[in-house]
Amino acid sequence: MNKAVLLSIQPKWCELIANGKKTVEVRKSKPTLKTPFKCYIYETKGVCEVPQFIDEDGHTSYRGRGQVIGEFVCYYIDEFQVFNNGAVQNWNYYDLEKSGLTYEEIATYIGRDNIGYIWHISELKIYDTPKELSEFKRPCDRFLDCFLCRRHIRDEFGGCDSKIRRPPQSYMYVEEI
Repeated sequence: MNKAVLLSIQPKWCELIANGKKTVEVRKSKPTLKTPFKCYIYETKGVCEVPQFIDEDGHTSYRGRGQVIGEFVCYYIDEFQVFNNGAVQNWNYYDLEKSGLTYEEIATYIGRDNIGYIWHISELKIYDTPKELSEFKRPCDRFLDCFLCRRHIRDEFGGCDSKIRRPPQSYMYVEEI
């Protein structure tokens, strides 16, 4: 299994990603993984103004699914800086259009005198049936003295069997089970 990233994304942004209108994700940080790497899209349970999907009972839902709805490959991450006056350095305006955010929203989100990152979305796959968080686990590279291994049941390979039970605040490293 290879390490990947599980990203928490609000439903309104998930819809734009699924429709191909949002092809970059703006974040305050980036993972330590070398590109390219796989990203799983966790749609948060946030409330939306427009209906998101029809549930199994036939009801229209105005909340996100709270499930992993798809995946993409991040081939590269660009870095930019927001200056103290709110100006953004090294920002490609084509990426601005593909982020779904305005220049001011990006500067406010990243914050003055901070670095921001543009994760590029490629090879997008939206699942027909969303996956549960329990279908993923935290990666474990240490087999002997890992904190998670001491807390969880070991799998058949002696590694940590720590299934994901809570979504990340921003992102977390995962492996698919």
